[in-house]
Order: sequence, then C-alpha cells, then structure tokens
Amino acid sequence: MNPILKVITAAVALTLATALPARATSIAIANSSFESPSTPGATYGTVDDWVLAGPSTGGVWDISNNLGGCPGPCWIPTSAPDGSQIGWLSIGGGGSGPASMTQVLSDSLVANSTYTLTGVYGHPHNFAAGTVFTAELFAGSTLLASFSGTGPDANFTPFSLSYYSGSSPAAGLLTIVLSSNQAQTGFDKIALSYTVPDGGFTASLLGVAMIGLGLLRRALA
Repeated sequence: MNPILKVITAAVALTLATALPARATSIAIANSSFESPSTPGATYGTVDDWVLAGPSTGGVWDISNNLGGCPGPCWIPTSAPDGSQIGWLSIGGGGSGPASMTQVLSDSLVANSTYTLTGVYGHPHNFAAGTVFTAELFAGSTLLASFSGTGPDANFTPFSLSYYSGSSPAAGLLTIVLSSNQAQTGFDKIALSYTVPDGGFTASLLGVAMIGLGLLRRALA
C-alpha cells in the first residue's frame, strides 16, 4: 500500500477506535421514587424532598395497602413500579386545582444539550375519568417543556419529555413540577438526564481528512 494511504488509514482507524458516542448524564433527584418517608399505608401532606402546593393534599403510598375508597383493588399491581411506594396528588373537598409537587434541583442547564425527563404515572381504579396529570421542567421561572395526559385506570404508563438547551440556555436551577387537576394521580420512577452531542467525533474526522489532503498535496507536488 502507498505509504501515504497507510498513514491516512491508520489515522482513521485510530479516530474510530477512540471516539465514543454521546452518553446521557443523570441528574440527581432526591426521593425520585417516593420511598421516603417510609409508611405501611399512606402519608397525607408529607413527601420528603418535594414541596406540596395547591388545594387538597398529596403524599406517598405503599400501594400493596389498598386503603379503601376504590371499587375493588385501587391498583392492579401489588407493588410500585420502582421500590414499594408511589407519590400521589389529589384534589378534593370542592377545591380547584391543580395540586402539585415541586423539587428544585442543584443543576443548571448546560449549553447545546438535550434534557430528558421521564417517569411513570396512572390513576387508582375509578379515578382516571377527567383527571389530567402534568409534568413540567423549568430553569428558574422559565418553562422548558411539559407533558400532560390521562393515564391508565388502576395501572401505570411511562411519560417522557425533552428539551434542547441551545447555545444560550435559560438561567436558573432546574425544577421539576408534577401536578394533578383532580383526584387523583399516582407517579413513580422520576428521572432526569442530559446528553451533549458528540461534536468531537465529527471534528476528528475533519482533522483526519485535512491531514490526508495535505499529505496528498505534498506527494503530488
């Protein structure tokens, strides 16, 4: 093989061997699966690391304990999707919604990154009709993305929302808000991550191409 081609081939092989794909970086969320405080039943007005707001109340719930109030079992699963408890929010007693849980995180937006907020949500048996659950992601007071929907009756389904920060990301700490417009919504397994596009791989390939062109020019001169 031509020596120049050998050099170019070796450079491309090295680039392909060392370039890594973009990887998601997890962002810490305290009590993300609502395991605290631990309870054999449910708490009313207490969820560690989350701030409750709005009418009525919310808390954590070990759904292996039915607690009554549903025609039959409140949930088809006998355990939570992650751990043994879920978080719950409810509007009742004539209050107007929504009821919400909020957590302010320790992280701010990183430029040119894609953020993904995920979790699961659903409604106890006989509580799905007309109940809308909303998940929102903020940077400070700026709403970045939201997801709303009515989940399954007596079971859970995943949700996911994404946001690209761009070159001039909004200022402020990232904040997650979960809400329910009436009785009642359960949720679990909340997670947030971000991915920085792997621009280094493209730049490396461009560098290899420029080196190759330079070597070819010298050989042909």
